Amino acid sequence: MNWGNKIAVIFTLFVIGVITMVTISMKQDFYLVADNYYEEEIAYQDKIEKIKNGTQWSDSISIAVDGDQLAIKFDKAEQVDGKIIFFRPSNANLDFELPLVAELTIPTTKFEKGLWKVSLEWQQNDRQFVKETKITIP
Repeated sequence: MNWGNKIAVIFTLFVIGVITMVTISMKQDFYLVADNYYEEEIAYQDKIEKIKNGTQWSDSISIAVDGDQLAIKFDKAEQVDGKIIFFRPSNANLDFELPLVAELTIPTTKFEKGLWKVSLEWQQNDRQFVKETKITIP
């Protein structure tokens, strides 16, 4: 085989490789953090204020994985209006939310194993609060 044929074979293999990689990448699933992230970015300053209020919250809030249970305790839940949002960074289809209650126990079998972000959002006396934490489900 002469050098002209070798160049043609290498170029052909390169083109086939590129086409294969493009085909594989087009079939991959991807999940946006939010469908309307432009609007959320504009309103992010409000969320910063809510998070700041949440860090100043003096009452006890605890989120812990205990064996095969996820336990959430919020001491003043009866005095506030809020929700708990469970956010899975790797798959938006697994996200869900529950109403904020004083004590909540959820079996970890309801969760896919791995990293989850838990966001508590509540309102009291016309002030809004957000407390976020990350948990790992074993």
